[in-house]
Amino acid sequence: MMTPAERFETPVRGPAYRTSAKAGAVGAVIMLIAYALRASDQLMQLPSSMLLMMATAFLGVVVTTWFIITGTTTIDAQGVHQHWITEKRYRWTEIQWAKHVRLPFTSRLMISTGSRPLKVIQSGTPELDEAFKEIVAHYRAINRGQVG
Repeated sequence: MMTPAERFETPVRGPAYRTSAKAGAVGAVIMLIAYALRASDQLMQLPSSMLLMMATAFLGVVVTTWFIITGTTTIDAQGVHQHWITEKRYRWTEIQWAKHVRLPFTSRLMISTGSRPLKVIQSGTPELDEAFKEIVAHYRAINRGQVG
């Protein structure tokens, strides 16, 4: 069995989220804007501190949506990387076990580096999903003592 460093000498790279997740995030932002426009008369009657809190929350939603749209996942000879709000980088030597989780709008690779919390990397393509499955199989074999 090849090591992940050997297997992913040619990187597998793609968006971190599927089109459906991106559309849902953009849809949520549009709905929030539409609601704010429709309720603008009532919103302007709120205290300025409440408006500031709502604007800050909306900014957080917009930033998160931006990274859902632009985030990328890369699996290469060095390890697993995700460009997101914060850069996630996990070297092959750090990873102790992995689990692939399929959800309706995304697929995730959950990894343990021996320290909490579990780390989560998203996949937006079938190629990344397949790479996640290979990673899980490798670490299962290691944990069963089948790989040196």
